[in-house]
Amino acid sequence: MIRRLFGTAVVMCGLFGLAGGQALAAPDDGAPPSGASLDLAIGNLINTVGGDEAFADADLTLLMPAGDPNSGTGSSHFVVRGAHRTDFGSCDNGWATDTFDVFFHVKRDDEGPGNYTLVEQFKNGTFTTNGMDPSPGSCNDGQPSKAGHLGSGINGTDHGSQTFAVNCNDPFNPNCFNPNANGGQGCTPTTANPNPCGGTKAFCMTFFGPFATCTLSRYSFDYRSNNPSLVQHHWKDSQKNGRLDQDGDICQSNCGGNGEDAHGDGDVEGHNGGKAHFSSDEDGPKYGRASGGEQYSDPGANESMRSSSVDAVNFNDLTRVVTITGSGVNQSGLPVTFTVIQTAPTLTAPSLYSITISDGYTNGGPLLDGALSLF
Repeated sequence: MIRRLFGTAVVMCGLFGLAGGQALAAPDDGAPPSGASLDLAIGNLINTVGGDEAFADADLTLLMPAGDPNSGTGSSHFVVRGAHRTDFGSCDNGWATDTFDVFFHVKRDDEGPGNYTLVEQFKNGTFTTNGMDPSPGSCNDGQPSKAGHLGSGINGTDHGSQTFAVNCNDPFNPNCFNPNANGGQGCTPTTANPNPCGGTKAFCMTFFGPFATCTLSRYSFDYRSNNPSLVQHHWKDSQKNGRLDQDGDICQSNCGGNGEDAHGDGDVEGHNGGKAHFSSDEDGPKYGRASGGEQYSDPGANESMRSSSVDAVNFNDLTRVVTITGSGVNQSGLPVTFTVIQTAPTLTAPSLYSITISDGYTNGGPLLDGALSLF
């Protein structure tokens, strides 16, 4: 996480100040998520592009066309290149330094005048660890486990996004967003405003004015490293629908974390044409508990499978592939074993799903619709 510097989830931009206190696991300046409702259009957009990880890298200047947010006819876009910030782990310790490009996007909220949605994307990110234990996943979901060790000088990549609901709180100026603030220079530092986009608080103060509030509604950040000294290579830090959801770790020894998860629901082409539907809900060994379930149906091939037990869920963080094995019953009610392989999407390749059932059925391919989430 990128430390949220203030102790409430509401960034109050000006005269009202900010409540004190430190916060766990959340990005940029502010505090833990307060669960503000997510703008419907943004929620649909996240689903359309394939989930939070793809959304973090998507070109929102194309998906949110430029226009006037005050009239609800388009979006405004700003960018800061090469920003540097300390990254804080789930135990609230500064474990790494991040460098990334920050993209700000503003649109009218679906609640109408006086309400906006602010999306921040953190792209092209890298991190370098500083040796400040414990590892970032040691207190995932607010549940301290082992104090994982992570030495200094470990490099990796990170990216993510966060979304805020903005309210003007000014009856005399319901269209409080000023795209020409900072002398029309956008995020370029000026003498009057040397850091206009130095974080959510700075951006809100600059472009929405002193009465506005920016309330966090959703965030998702993803960290990876292929350093061979690591035991765990992937940490996911996110909050959705008011629920903190952290998985995995970047860790060299004494690693705890809370396992990794695989979730998905969608369709692939059926064995004989048409669509075959699958659903996957695998919660890794969080806090010593493993659970999950697999369902699959291919009407055109007269085949279906419902798992009765999941024997193993094996993640490959580097290839972003998960292999799930177990047993269940098929269309005829006969006992079978199965192997499911899921591959997470990238910007250039779709999600992949395949299944092999011991009754002789096998099928797979790119998703026709739906989404996979592996972390």
